[in-house]
Amino acid sequence: MLRIWEALMTPGVYFGFHESVYHEDPALGSTDKKTLLGDPLAYWWRSPLNPMREPDEDTPAKLKGRAAHCYVLFGPEAFDAAYGRCEFPGNIKAGKDERADFASEGKTALAAKDFDRIVAAATTIRANPEIQSAFIGGYPEVSVFWRTIVDGEEVEEKARFDYLKPRAIPDLKSHDPMEGVSFSTSCLRAIKTYRYDIQAASYLQAREKITQFVADGAVYGDHDPAWLREVASREDFAFVLCFWSSTGAPNTWGGVFSPANPKIVQARNDIALALRTFVDCRREFGPDVAWVTHEPLAEIQPDEIDNWFYRDRAA
Repeated sequence: MLRIWEALMTPGVYFGFHESVYHEDPALGSTDKKTLLGDPLAYWWRSPLNPMREPDEDTPAKLKGRAAHCYVLFGPEAFDAAYGRCEFPGNIKAGKDERADFASEGKTALAAKDFDRIVAAATTIRANPEIQSAFIGGYPEVSVFWRTIVDGEEVEEKARFDYLKPRAIPDLKSHDPMEGVSFSTSCLRAIKTYRYDIQAASYLQAREKITQFVADGAVYGDHDPAWLREVASREDFAFVLCFWSSTGAPNTWGGVFSPANPKIVQARNDIALALRTFVDCRREFGPDVAWVTHEPLAEIQPDEIDNWFYRDRAA
């Protein structure tokens, strides 16, 4: 019988795989690994193991993120076919009529300011000579599923590349910048805060699996086999973060994580710890009991309060 924590997808590379199906699969993604590092109960609570898990709610930020990905990854024609620019607020008749018209055309309505912001961001990305070619010459939204043995047990993992090229895995990030610092400095803080190094390390691990999957024929969906063989033949590749500013000046910035980067080496160690935590909790609690872990009572030390951020591996 298939256990609820086991992945539904056969290990391999998937092209044209719908995002909702990817997210429904219980294999561990990079966000799961980050959560397991800091709080196994938080992972369990949001996972398919929890029978009381609430549906993931859509938000305006998620809508803007999807729209930006559509424009940058698939181009302006795909964006215009999927989204409509609303001139009026949604709480007046003109705005309601606009939104109804877009819905009848199969389009998602965007407020004019959000629509224009996305167009400006995509235009700025294409004008930045350092990252303008990041989303050209490859395939968007490529998913990889694989298995890792941890202390004698299989653990299913997954990654979904924004874009795959022979030598790069470009990843698009929206960012609300800090005031008083350069955009690049603000992005670097975001990398630390949200542990994008763990995402990078996980995606680089997934990228390493492609060579064997291609050799085994574990490739699914429409793609160019010759192009994918080229991808599989390359040993020099990196994870490329491409940030765009969601507020203020339409800044962009890009940075690279190569496999030998010390932050990636450390992130791989953190991922190994997260996977071991998953296996240990799975053994101790099973799928039906909340993964509640405890620390013994101890005197609270002043430096633990002042330097709390050093105690959280996921921070």
